[in-house]
Amino acid sequence: MIGIYGDSFADLNPAETHDRKKEILPWALWLGEFLNSDIQCHARSGTSLWFSYTQFLQTYKNYDTIVFCYTNYMRWNGLSENYKSLSNIRHIEDVKYLPVHEQEKAKFLVQAFEFMYNDDLNKFIYQQIFQEVNKLCKQSNITLINLFPFENTKFYDNLSKSPLLNLQDTHGLCLTGLLEISVKESESSKKLHERLNTKNDVRHCHINSFNNKSLANIIVDNIHTTNYIKLPNLDCFQYDDIYLNHTFNYD
Repeated sequence: MIGIYGDSFADLNPAETHDRKKEILPWALWLGEFLNSDIQCHARSGTSLWFSYTQFLQTYKNYDTIVFCYTNYMRWNGLSENYKSLSNIRHIEDVKYLPVHEQEKAKFLVQAFEFMYNDDLNKFIYQQIFQEVNKLCKQSNITLINLFPFENTKFYDNLSKSPLLNLQDTHGLCLTGLLEISVKESESSKKLHERLNTKNDVRHCHINSFNNKSLANIIVDNIHTTNYIKLPNLDCFQYDDIYLNHTFNYD
């Protein structure tokens, strides 16, 4: 069985369209199909590294394969249970797509961020979580895929000199730069770019249907390695609007 941990880059988003016949599936479901394995997803959009880690500690021994998706290390790691999905709120532009009843709380987080954020502390948490996840999976003989959407991307100045992590104790495959694939899709599609200016992103895991399947194939092809792969450097991703039709039709 495969366990999935992380944020919206790993969340199955069950409220959105899942259509196997039209090949509109998040990468995790493709992975389960390719490996002929059941999937249990613990990922939750908008959450922090600490949330993913606590979910991992509670359940990791249930799985023989794990994909741990490391969210942006700058997120709030200490929010209470009721507000974990607001862990990504740092700037006022992060507030506009939230439900009205959550916006006041989110605006408070924006104001507090300047006073409470400690970059060194968050980097320490990031490193420790990475080391513990890899160590525990190694001790339990669990196949591990480390997925880093925000590493090796040109969109975050403090992440551009990647890796931030000491990868000496890596137990499994490392994949970086998924955010760059996501952004390139919007840069390549006027329709998607316009939609993202006014509405939430409803692409599965922030990438189109073709690229979700491609990501699953990359994982399968490298699953028993400790390769360090920069996803934007590969030529297997596509950026045509044809793979976004379900997104444009989404209300």
